[in-house]
Amino acid sequence: MKEFYSLSRYPGKTGEHFFNSMFKKFDMPYTYTALACDNIADGVKQMKECDAAGFSISMPFKTDVIKQIDFVENTVSRFDSCNTVYKERDGLHGYNTDYFGAYHVLQQLPENSKVSILGDGAMGSMFKKILDDRALVYSRRLGNWEYRYRADDVVINCTSYGTAAQDSPFNILPPVKLIIDLAIKPNQLEQQAAAANVKYVGGMEFYKRQFIRQFGIYTKKLITIEDVNSI
Repeated sequence: MKEFYSLSRYPGKTGEHFFNSMFKKFDMPYTYTALACDNIADGVKQMKECDAAGFSISMPFKTDVIKQIDFVENTVSRFDSCNTVYKERDGLHGYNTDYFGAYHVLQQLPENSKVSILGDGAMGSMFKKILDDRALVYSRRLGNWEYRYRADDVVINCTSYGTAAQDSPFNILPPVKLIIDLAIKPNQLEQQAAAANVKYVGGMEFYKRQFIRQFGIYTKKLITIEDVNSI
């Protein structure tokens, strides 16, 4: 029996549902459990002690976990972010499967569009590096949060708004063409987009694509988007 886990400050049920449903679908003797974590160093130590086969990392630990693992793939180094760890014989190997989710949702950007990225954490920084000069990042830490209402074509929400709480990062939605929101649950930003007839791409579209890559790392089995949609 292989045991997989996730470490998150705010553990949810999405990963447990997708992984355990897929394990059942393909008759794999594996389990996946979401755990609360306040300190990533202690969390990784716990994973080693319980002999976890692998574990996923959620905000806000995707950067801090890098110094706790032994080897990283190039996308971890490129984006300074790791969300997937797999245990090999020679140690813990880190991967960034978020890139696959980001690449998928960014295919929806209108041509030559300008982008506002909300949040300067690991996810916001990754989108910024991919988009380069097409995007500006807004956050309280950068001191420019009040300017997030600037009328760009696209907004990408990489904050805890809609994730830790249902609140929207906007009191009033600016005039945009597309919203990409990494939050999975229904929230106020989605409602604002619907009321304004603005195209909204929710976090599930992002999650499914990164999950396919993550599942392959953990199980060495390639699955399709049809497999994911079936559960």
